[in-house]
Amino acid sequence: MSPRAANLKGVRHVDVLAFRCDSSGTVGEVVADDLQLDHSLEVGEKFQTIMDPHSLEKADQFLATVLSRQAASGWELNVCQDGRPTAAVFTGTMQKDQIFVVVGRTTRDISASVDTLEQINNEQLNTFRMAFRDQVDQFDSRLRSGASAYEELSRLNNELSNAQRELSLKTNELARLNEVKNRFLGIAAHDLRNPLSVILGYAGFLALLDEAEPDKKRAYDEIASSSRFMLDLINDLLDVSKIEAGHHQLQISSFDGMDLLRHTVYSYTRQASTKNIRLNIEAAQESIPMTSDRGMLRRVFGNLVSNAIKYSPSGTSVEVTARQKGSHLLIEVRDQGIGVPADQLEAIFQPFVHLSNQGTGGERSTGLGLSIVAQLVSLLNGTIGVESQLGLGSTFRLMVPLVVGSPSR
Repeated sequence: MSPRAANLKGVRHVDVLAFRCDSSGTVGEVVADDLQLDHSLEVGEKFQTIMDPHSLEKADQFLATVLSRQAASGWELNVCQDGRPTAAVFTGTMQKDQIFVVVGRTTRDISASVDTLEQINNEQLNTFRMAFRDQVDQFDSRLRSGASAYEELSRLNNELSNAQRELSLKTNELARLNEVKNRFLGIAAHDLRNPLSVILGYAGFLALLDEAEPDKKRAYDEIASSSRFMLDLINDLLDVSKIEAGHHQLQISSFDGMDLLRHTVYSYTRQASTKNIRLNIEAAQESIPMTSDRGMLRRVFGNLVSNAIKYSPSGTSVEVTARQKGSHLLIEVRDQGIGVPADQLEAIFQPFVHLSNQGTGGERSTGLGLSIVAQLVSLLNGTIGVESQLGLGSTFRLMVPLVVGSPSR
């Protein structure tokens, strides 16, 4: 029996290597040596001499972990045995200023060695046994905690899956109800538009009769005004429902953008003159060829001009300027009207946001016009913005590409 293992006399041998070393790994005492490695540890040498060269860095990390955490267990490192690298399990604990290390082929060997080594009445070994068992207890506690956390995570994941399924069902139901709403709105609007157009036509006809009395004429004008408002509202609602349903398809054709703008602006001349408002158009180019949706652009141009007239007082002017800017058409509609409060500038392109309760001539607003304009401009891959100062007027700036898709054949 070697002098180094003398302390194990009368004790069953176990397949472990047990030793004490300092923080650098220098061995101070070999307590047990039964692993039969290629190199037997000696007092005063580094324990790293038993290691495979590729495990030296990990051995240093093992020591550092024991120093920082007071103990480390279950580290698998390669030692040299029979001329080749062999896996071994390292467990260590701090004992005052020394490190006590046990090396076994498996964790079970180390666990068995604790029961054997504790037969030696040695305070250091008892300290190691307690530290090792503390490590096992901590590991078991972490396992139990992990299992509990896994169960809780599974429960939360199941609840999330159920919530997602419920949300998906509700989303599908909302989509179905929205489709029903859009269908109903479209049918109702179409059915209302024709009779309203008839009412509007007859009211205008009666108001022009020479024998119409002033009181009757005012009544006819009010009927016409109310019918026109309702017709505008229905047309706006139809546009909204089409856009929301994704049924507003682009009708691409080639045309002169300036010609379209001039005709649109001139169609509002009578509305402007009724309020004694000057309507001017200034174009940098006589002609600007475009390939886009002519109807959508006319709706956008008309809404911006009509809106400027509606909120401008008598004796002012509305200026429309147009020019080509690179591959885009830039339109600016500038008025000298009531302006937009600063806190409404971010919201005026949202549905049912009114710039004012009424226009300067008593005109009513559906609150949908600018929202529809913004959505149509988006469909045309354009942008729209506004600058305004309360009491001094507003400038709406529209930028749309000259070419959107290809003309239909």
